[in-house]
Amino acid sequence: MKKKHAHFTPAQTIALSFLLGIAVGTFLLSLPISAAPSHHISVVHALFTATSALCVTGLAVVDTGTSFSAFGQGVILLLIQVGGLGILTFGTAIALVAGRKITVEEHLRLAAQLNILQTGEAKQALKKIFMYVLVVEAAGTLLLYGHFYGNVRRLQAVS
Repeated sequence: MKKKHAHFTPAQTIALSFLLGIAVGTFLLSLPISAAPSHHISVVHALFTATSALCVTGLAVVDTGTSFSAFGQGVILLLIQVGGLGILTFGTAIALVAGRKITVEEHLRLAAQLNILQTGEAKQALKKIFMYVLVVEAAGTLLLYGHFYGNVRRLQAVS
């Protein structure tokens, strides 16, 4: 007897990936370790925050800096990163780094998410995306570090 495997279209896979990401993010943000001391994050607030972070809208119903612990803020940062790069893009990159071959079906899904017509271009596009992201985020980090470091030094000189 032949087993039937569930085959999803690329659009269905992307939607299911987002739903799974939101569910995992909601669970992690609902944990007591995600809340700052003397704060409680309700499941509704965790759901809204996880959805907003993964879909990269930037909306928040609670103050992220004061309501979430470092762990919770890390979860939010990871959700933003994964959402910004795209769930399938991120998953495929992890698979490539781990040395796993990408199947034709995975190439099709990645090409659909990246809006690429030829699946052969998907791997090259993925490398370019990660290089651009790495360079831009590193530059942003250095600029922000310089700005905040300068402000801290000025504040220390005043006090």
